[in-house]
Amino acid sequence: MYPPDSEDYKYAMVGGIVAGIITLLYVVFLCCNWTNIAIGADIMSAAGEFLSSNSRIAFVPIICYLICLPIVAWYAATNVFMYSTGEPKFVKG
Repeated sequence: MYPPDSEDYKYAMVGGIVAGIITLLYVVFLCCNWTNIAIGADIMSAAGEFLSSNSRIAFVPIICYLICLPIVAWYAATNVFMYSTGEPKFVKG
C-alpha cells in the first residue's frame, strides 16, 4: 500500500475513481438498453429455432465456398504467371 501523501497514492485513487465512474456509466447504459437487449435475445432465440428446423441451410456457406474455389485458383494461377514472366522492361513505341 502506498503512503497517503505520495504521488502514487493520488494516481491510484484517481485511477480507481475514473474506473468506478466508467463502470457506473456502463451499468446505466445497460439499464437504459434493457429492452433492446431483450429484443436481441428474442431474435437470437428465433434464429436458433429456425436453424434447428431447417438443417439444410447449413450447406449454404459450404456451397458458396466451393463456388469461390475456382475463382481463387484462377487468381493464384494468374499471380504465378505474372511473377514468372521476369522483370518488366519498358519498350517505347
